[in-house]
Amino acid sequence: MSFDALGGGLAGGAAIGRLRLRGTVRDQVGAALRTGAALAAADLSPRGLAPAAVLLVRTLRDPLPGTVSLRRPGPAPPRWSAAVAQALDAAARQAARPATGPVPPGAESVLFNDRAELLACLARDWLDGVATGRWWWRTLFRGQDISRALSRAWAETPAFVPPAMASLARHDIAVRFARALDETVAKGLLEAVLRAHGLVPLGEAMAATEDTPPRTPAHHHRARRAAAGAAVAAPQAAQAPATLALEPPPLIASRAPEALAQPLSSTQRALLAVTLALARAPAEARTAAFAVSVTRWLRQYEAHGEPSVAAESGASAPPAPLAGARPPRAAAGPSLPARTSRGAAGGWHASPLPGPGLGAMPSGTAAREPILAAPPAAPPGHHPPGPLRARAAAGASALHESPAPAPFSRKQALPALAADITPAPRPRDEPSGEPRTVATGYGGLFCLINAAIALGLYGDFTAPLEPGIELAPWDFLARAGEHLAGPAIRRDPIWALLADLAGRAPDSEPGLSFVPPGNWRMPTAWLVPFAGRRGAWRWKVCGGRLTVHHPAGFAVLDVARDACPAEAQVRREMRPWREQFRFRLWHDADSAGQPEVHPIERWTGWVMAYLRRRLAAGLGVRHPHRAARLLLRRPARITVSAARLDVHLELASLPVEVRLAGLDRDPGWVPAAGHHVAFHYD
Repeated sequence: MSFDALGGGLAGGAAIGRLRLRGTVRDQVGAALRTGAALAAADLSPRGLAPAAVLLVRTLRDPLPGTVSLRRPGPAPPRWSAAVAQALDAAARQAARPATGPVPPGAESVLFNDRAELLACLARDWLDGVATGRWWWRTLFRGQDISRALSRAWAETPAFVPPAMASLARHDIAVRFARALDETVAKGLLEAVLRAHGLVPLGEAMAATEDTPPRTPAHHHRARRAAAGAAVAAPQAAQAPATLALEPPPLIASRAPEALAQPLSSTQRALLAVTLALARAPAEARTAAFAVSVTRWLRQYEAHGEPSVAAESGASAPPAPLAGARPPRAAAGPSLPARTSRGAAGGWHASPLPGPGLGAMPSGTAAREPILAAPPAAPPGHHPPGPLRARAAAGASALHESPAPAPFSRKQALPALAADITPAPRPRDEPSGEPRTVATGYGGLFCLINAAIALGLYGDFTAPLEPGIELAPWDFLARAGEHLAGPAIRRDPIWALLADLAGRAPDSEPGLSFVPPGNWRMPTAWLVPFAGRRGAWRWKVCGGRLTVHHPAGFAVLDVARDACPAEAQVRREMRPWREQFRFRLWHDADSAGQPEVHPIERWTGWVMAYLRRRLAAGLGVRHPHRAARLLLRRPARITVSAARLDVHLELASLPVEVRLAGLDRDPGWVPAAGHHVAFHYD
């Protein structure tokens, strides 16, 4: 028996597809098992595609018929695997791009840069009512209702929803797509995005809005009167999407104005606001301040109702969403059916993206401690809200304490509905969404993501509800790179790449919007690798602050002086460390003062002084400066797509110390970064 055809292949790091066999065999189950074993060891990935790319092949004939036998188990011959890979390379070179234009009728393969582009193209074809006529969608979702397949595809990949929604916005159909979503599907999709991206404060704040009492007839009456007045004042609103001027948060007004369009339900509006803010301003969208402001803004809409401006003004309104029906071809787009077989509320509940674990590496010798030791139960100083707070380690020192958001009061004066209705403005600096490749001399800098996760500064795919500090991981890498490698890193292309990933201008300073704590108390877990370090812990009073330095050369404590005597304050402050470590305190001579620095610079100095010594201990290097050069100065090629970042390094030049420290492992999905990070060794 031989292979006859490989049809409907989907490749992006691996070739997956439907396999049709022709021949006379009685043991069909055995043949299927032997076929799987033969293909499992074969590398069928196209060589010229980026790891995030998705290639769909309509039909791929066996390049070497008769080479693979199904009569006996075993892997496919290497020459057959190479021939299939070459055939897929040819299919990739000839593939059409649905995202860039119409696909020729005879195209045998189509290519998407990443899954975000695939989701956007699927949504666009579905809205136009032509999805069932595309062979690639029929192949990918064979035998499935296209509407249900679309809702499942979007909800099961929440990491790619923000860039996919931004792609729809570039084609001016994001609002149309949101309107077409069934309320249950939109809610499930929003919940999946909030979980995958670690937006715990926003998720809990928005969940609290569900306790809002039902809107009264007076609310609807005010909304109808305001809508009618707006129609008289601005009759041109019938020709363009309109906005309801309930003072939106600045981030929504400037970066996600599509969320201001009418008519939209509260869930649809929230979905647009969150996903577009994540795509266009990821660092700001993950802050507690944004969570408070966007929730308050949505409550204002709840208080005033959700008027259908188009209907009141005489314009043709889109049909109401249908559940379980086939998608109509109306201009307003079809509706997604609700699915109630998953989750308590019938919404979609997607699992996190798969990725490797981050267990502890063997320590080897006492002089070389693994960087990726078991992380603490919760990020140090990060106090998760709700039920997660009870699981936080008692007495953990605060790395960053965000100010508690002020609760929303229904007695607050709400801004009046504006009489004029204007089309939603386009956001500034619209991202292109196209993948790009950057060559850098500091490829090892991305290994610090593993170190930051191990220290509890950020959560990974195993703990999406533990987002960590509010400083964007890309800004953390920029600050770490400059402190560890020197100012020369600003002249490397990686500096502009980190700025772009963080959503800021290349010439702006990283992390200036981050509000660090004014006091520093190092988590006790950080000191475990230095427990055997000899020497006295030295304390002194300098410029109105009490500081304690570890003999390894970093600050354990840096707090403001209080009214009690210095000796009493230092004894009280050092009590948590006394319970776990044995050390002597030595009083150095007090100093008159210290130079004023920006809060972010002071916080960076605290963390980087420790990280420099921690890297030296983990890499088995005596001098911290040499450890930083050993890790960071690695030539690499960085490939970035909408929700994936791949670092290509030379395996031959990678120091074995980096591997022993566990810094070369794939971080996987990092919610705070909004990207899946992976390392490749050529």
